Amino acid sequence: MRDGGGKGEVPAGFGNIVTMASADHRIYFIAQHGISSGLMADQIDPDRQNPNIPQLVQREELPYGATTPFIQRTFGAAAELMDPTHLPEGFPKDRGLLIALAAAKDLAAVADTVADLRAREAEVRVRMDRGEIKLTHLPSTPNLQGRGEQTIGHLRAVQVGLFELAGLFYPKARANAPWIESVRKGFAPEDDFNHYLDGAVGALAEIANCRNALIHPDAQKSVTITDYDLRADGALVAPTIEVRHPETPVSRRDIVQFFDVQIGIVADIFETFLGVFCDRNVRDFGYGIFETRVVPVSDGGLRNASRLHWQSWPKEGITFPQG
Repeated sequence: MRDGGGKGEVPAGFGNIVTMASADHRIYFIAQHGISSGLMADQIDPDRQNPNIPQLVQREELPYGATTPFIQRTFGAAAELMDPTHLPEGFPKDRGLLIALAAAKDLAAVADTVADLRAREAEVRVRMDRGEIKLTHLPSTPNLQGRGEQTIGHLRAVQVGLFELAGLFYPKARANAPWIESVRKGFAPEDDFNHYLDGAVGALAEIANCRNALIHPDAQKSVTITDYDLRADGALVAPTIEVRHPETPVSRRDIVQFFDVQIGIVADIFETFLGVFCDRNVRDFGYGIFETRVVPVSDGGLRNASRLHWQSWPKEGITFPQG
């Protein structure tokens, strides 16, 4: 039976498959509204002792797919760009894909928290309008502190993954060397990417400092997560977060807005790092005839599940006979 044809379907609700990628012996299916992965029967039962194992055994990875921006900028971009044809010989493509998948999963966890807290706030507003909530008894958010701490941890995990991604392209000279030191050596001082790096380093430092203030609070740094509160003017304030840190303080603000903005910032940095690192380390397979670069998809659209793709064209001065 395993030598014959077979078929598989992504989980219900995931929509159509947009693209596929493989890493660490698994096949990943990026569909419109979700990501799943699969193993073939012979990978599970190589001796073919159990004929009842399905040809393709799938596992749901994420309920977010190609229509979600942070998927496009992480795993979608990696599935498109992590191509051995274009990358240096021996590049650990599988590791790059798995770093991107881990980043997508961490950002999905942040998105889940944002969606849950936003839905809770909407419910509270409706109950306020109905007069079901009195200012003498403020509402509360189940496990707000724990979910806030977990979400900060997920953002920190994406940051650490970015450092590992950089190391795939620009290995450290020594184990304890700052990651940025190795990356900057790969770019000329006048390179425009250095200006982007300055901003990205600052944004990533905010995440690291927030995590540090959370787990190592002292007189100078701390993270305060506050549930529903009442202002002096009688207005009900939704849950907030405030970060005290001497380098990157964050004034008290709506926690949903704070985490939602972080998703966009971190996903943008991931996509930019991946695109630029691939672009600057492209393998010359054109025999001096073609130039290959990473470019945005025209009109801001998508190719498969990515906003970036490889493109090759004849180098300047190269013409082909017209036949």
